[in-house]
Amino acid sequence: AAIDVGMYTPKAAVAAGLADKIGYPEEVVAQIKKSLNDEKLVVRKDYGKTKEEMDLSNPFALLKLLNPPKEAKLSDKPKIAVIYALGAIETGKSSMGLMGETMGSTTMVDLIKKAAEEPSVKAIVLRVDSPGGSALASDLIWKATVDAKKPIVVSMGAVAASGGYYIACGSDRIFAEPGTITGSIGVISMKIVTGG
Repeated sequence: AAIDVGMYTPKAAVAAGLADKIGYPEEVVAQIKKSLNDEKLVVRKDYGKTKEEMDLSNPFALLKLLNPPKEAKLSDKPKIAVIYALGAIETGKSSMGLMGETMGSTTMVDLIKKAAEEPSVKAIVLRVDSPGGSALASDLIWKATVDAKKPIVVSMGAVAASGGYYIACGSDRIFAEPGTITGSIGVISMKIVTGG
């Protein structure tokens, strides 16, 4: 009978007994640690993934194996992190495709967390130019901005609509250009005009 109802809001799914609780991924990890009484517990996100096979017949691949790329050490000088939030919003990693750039929630959350955890970064500028997209992905990005505990300023580009507007809402300040198209969920849509 529960399946026959079809779509559920998160609260309705809990009320129907289909879900135990509503929360973000880090809240799930915290709950697991609490229930197991193990604060040192590590949750692996790469479990079951295989490492990429290396072509050892290629001399450049061998050099890459001997000299893995190192992340540049940041200076201790105070700095502002600028994170570009460009393209349609989707879950997963950011990518470039036939339809242009996409903003992946995994990529954005990682960038925001990295900037928030870097002691020399004193503030974050989020440059938003997005028509929106996935509501879930937008919410995950928004949550990362709220959890950052550092000043976040949003600078809106040509478009910051729907999810692009939503991810800006967790910031301390928002600047929009005079020509920025921005607005809440459902404001931007397209329709084919066949008339004169």
